[in-house]
Amino acid sequence: MKLVLFVCTGNTCRSIMAEGIFNHMIEGNERLKGKIMAKSAGVFAIEGDTASDGAIKAMEEMGIDIKDHRARRLVPSMIREADIILAMTHSHKDAILSMVPSAAAKTYTLAEYGAKFDKNFKEMNIEDPYGQSLEVYRKSANDIKRILEVIVEHMEI
Repeated sequence: MKLVLFVCTGNTCRSIMAEGIFNHMIEGNERLKGKIMAKSAGVFAIEGDTASDGAIKAMEEMGIDIKDHRARRLVPSMIREADIILAMTHSHKDAILSMVPSAAAKTYTLAEYGAKFDKNFKEMNIEDPYGQSLEVYRKSANDIKRILEVIVEHMEI
């Protein structure tokens, strides 16, 4: 089974929302179901932290349950095991490549990877909603979802 790894800072907001959205999309996709899955981690995650309340609520509104999520700190073995690594920002991508430089060919920001299929995503950043209003969490979740819809549509296994 192919593995997509989503990476952000604390693994309590953006990367877990991306993991949840991606896996939800894959479950509903007959072509990809059972062939690919996502996990997530954070470059500065505190092991065992729960998803933030805003992330949980934003995902509930999409019909996705992340209440049982526990944060994982990114380690080199996760990078080596992943087939594709999608970071939320360029600084996350840089952190990944500083750990495992040989992962460069499979490491992108989410927007970079989405821009392979839709140029509108090229300069897009996924805003960090941590500590902000539910509206900011919704915007981040919707931005992630828009990019992932295009990625999943074009994904080859």
